[in-house]
Amino acid sequence: MKKSNKEIIPLREYNLDVLSYYKLAFSSNDPYIKYISFYHIMEYYFDEVFKQKIVSNIIDKITHPDFSYKEDDKVYELVTFIKGKVRDNGEDGQGNERASLVYVLKEYIDISELMDRIDKISSDGYQYYQNHTVSFCDGSKIGWNDGKGVYSCLANRIYNTRNALIHSKSGKKNKMYKPYRDEMILQKEIPLVRVIAEMIIINSSKVI
Repeated sequence: MKKSNKEIIPLREYNLDVLSYYKLAFSSNDPYIKYISFYHIMEYYFDEVFKQKIVSNIIDKITHPDFSYKEDDKVYELVTFIKGKVRDNGEDGQGNERASLVYVLKEYIDISELMDRIDKISSDGYQYYQNHTVSFCDGSKIGWNDGKGVYSCLANRIYNTRNALIHSKSGKKNKMYKPYRDEMILQKEIPLVRVIAEMIIINSSKVI
């Protein structure tokens, strides 16, 4: 008997590179490895999303009714904008990592869905991130109802935590992850980055 369209399960094609990071996260009980692996899934899209954002901004500017290539001030304004974005770019062509993280979060993450998903896998739920900083790196509290500002708060918390894990400069001991001592604090951050990673994997996939 032929299945009706309603019985056909939609299939998706997932990025194998990011799936490898996801598998790595679940292959270890160490919150350090889990966090970095989930972060790599976000980082994977930094270059792509940053470039899309910049191209979109430039197209908006040159197609805006106020723009005219015959007006020197308008052309110079566009040049200034582009120079600023080039300055933000690294030598490898990627944008500022914190800014790129914000772009990726805005591209793939719906805040309401994020909160619901966190509640399903964390005993403290999303309110933990609203009421607690990440003490070993000054990761900010997340104001879930802060409109567009919530993405900057998320990026700050995630990026500061990532830096504390990766860097171990003696001059920044107050923003450095200390294995064993800070492990329980880091463990609390796993539901947040896990759910974000899962949403990015799903929302970046293609229906086939």
